[in-house]
Amino acid sequence: MEDKLKALLDRLDADETGKLLDDDLSVPVDRKIAARIKANVYEKAGFRPVRARRRRKRLTAAAALLFLLAALASMNMDSVTATIGKLFGYVPGYGIIEPEGGIKYGMQTPGVTAENEVYRLTLNEAIASGNTISVIFTLERKQFTQPDNGPAAEEKERLLRERSQRHEVTLQAGEAAYNISHRGWGTGGKFDIVYGDFILPESEIKPGTEYRLHYAYSGLTIAFTLQSYERFHSLEQIGPTVVHGPLSITAVSSWSDDKLTVNLYPYSTGGYKLSSFTKDPYNDKLQGDLHLITDQGSKPYIQDRSPHMGVRRQFQFDRKDDGESNPVLHIPHVTLESEEAAAVTLKVPAMGERLTVNKALSFKDADVTVLDTEKVMHTDGNSGTLYEALKIRMSFQNKSDAFKLNWVYLDVDGTGGFGWEFDENGDATTYYLALTGYDKSRMKLTIRNPKYRMTEGFRITLQD
Repeated sequence: MEDKLKALLDRLDADETGKLLDDDLSVPVDRKIAARIKANVYEKAGFRPVRARRRRKRLTAAAALLFLLAALASMNMDSVTATIGKLFGYVPGYGIIEPEGGIKYGMQTPGVTAENEVYRLTLNEAIASGNTISVIFTLERKQFTQPDNGPAAEEKERLLRERSQRHEVTLQAGEAAYNISHRGWGTGGKFDIVYGDFILPESEIKPGTEYRLHYAYSGLTIAFTLQSYERFHSLEQIGPTVVHGPLSITAVSSWSDDKLTVNLYPYSTGGYKLSSFTKDPYNDKLQGDLHLITDQGSKPYIQDRSPHMGVRRQFQFDRKDDGESNPVLHIPHVTLESEEAAAVTLKVPAMGERLTVNKALSFKDADVTVLDTEKVMHTDGNSGTLYEALKIRMSFQNKSDAFKLNWVYLDVDGTGGFGWEFDENGDATTYYLALTGYDKSRMKLTIRNPKYRMTEGFRITLQD
């Protein structure tokens, strides 16, 4: 089941997940920073976190189940180029897989919709293996008006109560109907995201069978069929592929509705996963972003306002102009993430006191030195509210020419969220750890999930 959920969730992006989460944090953190904190927690731990920090021990199982892959699992190879000659599969809408991975079928047409006057239901993806069909779908409330500061807590509670009373999701295959299992969801007012499994007799899972997904809450039904995936002997047979270090990116492009759609499928080795194809929108130190280059100039990707989770892999561009040709996708900022962690014990200073630390923590491709700490009153950049925070200054020492450390996650039991500032190089080297309610004189700070910016961007010549 874990592999199938990874496959489904990999299709989605985290850009909009802030609206799916509780707005109230335990401390008044800048809303822009809070959005990123919540998205990060959402990505790693599940759908409805109740705190701004990761509850690592209690959520280990959930994190293992819901962990959103940005790339396929590492095969313990020295480089992606070693995979040439290895058999690959391709599931439209999902991407590249290893045939021995257990996935037998994919949805023939991902993104099928049904709607009425009130709701729009979209079946984002369905994949099958063994006796299980796994689905993920989104529900849009067409008449919902989003308040400026997000849905009120009372409204979200009402929506949750309402849906819990009408949560039935069934899958009909022939004359038989099956209830959803291992169901989970995220909600935020205008959008819901729901995922889960259907357990069927294995003989009922095959191409040609029409399946009907019914979501009782909306009263809508979507019909779909499955298809076998194509098999290839190299990534290049699937689409143009560029390899830099531990990461390859394969691009599959198509024209429809006067738009160019590009789906990106990363394949990583060495213990890394893809974190982002685009730059952090709040990092004004970095220039440029993912865009399309043709012989007529360049154009940005179309901003997508629908809800997503995980890493955004699909990008659309306006229709090609007359005579426009030779499309090249330029991805200047690619971020990778590892699952490493290291801890250091810090003394908590008095208000206004700065303590020198100078302790180094070692990761595979970089060292992090905690330079000093200072207890300060930090100002919420959006509301102007002050809150007590531990200011932590760091420096990064990189060990690789292929990528540079850019950001780390701070994990301390008993604290709230944290914010950060980018230095002149666009790296997050100053952090503000909220101390509201924290009264200990010492703390164990765990620095985990280091993110790296690749020093070389990707240029992929697309099929014209």
